Amino acid sequence: MCLQVSEQIQEHEQEAVRREQMSGYKRMRRQHQKQLIALENRLKAEMDEHKLRLQKEVETQANNTYVELERLAKKQAAQLDKETKASAAEEKRIQQQILVQQKKELTTFLDTQKKQYRLCRERMKEEMNEDSDTPKEEKQERLSRHKETMQRSQAEEEAQLLNQQRLVYERSCRALKRRSLIKKHEFEQEQMREARHNMNHHKECLKHILLIL
Repeated sequence: MCLQVSEQIQEHEQEAVRREQMSGYKRMRRQHQKQLIALENRLKAEMDEHKLRLQKEVETQANNTYVELERLAKKQAAQLDKETKASAAEEKRIQQQILVQQKKELTTFLDTQKKQYRLCRERMKEEMNEDSDTPKEEKQERLSRHKETMQRSQAEEEAQLLNQQRLVYERSCRALKRRSLIKKHEFEQEQMREARHNMNHHKECLKHILLIL
């Protein structure tokens, strides 16, 4: 009888120990779960904060990109305008030089024609004065015909010179215009390369930020 009671007491004590162990295990589990939940909440808060910071960086980078591209566009527009005006001024200057040179050539040509006309007229008068057999009216008629021939010949030579000058001027203007267009095209291509490089740089920055998100 005493042995049976002793066994019951022992079983009771063992059961109490098991209940205490189970209770301690449950407390440990609850405490561990609380710690896990707290850790998860902290990590989630940190991730949310990090994500928000990166989103702000994306917005800032996008705004910076817009501002930079706007600044670049204005700078390039001003540069192109300056380059266009400089090319137009250079074209006008060269055209003016050509016109001044051609005016000098024409003046020299007309002066030479006048001298030749006077010399020929004087020589013909001298020849006529030496010719005493020819009537005065006939001499006057010959002089008039010679004058008309000289004037017509000189007018044709002048027209030919003016036509040559016109062709030279037009050809020079076309060459200047072609050179200006080529220069403008090359300048615009350089600006496009600069804009693409700038855009690619900002794209890489955005790509780097987005990869972190």
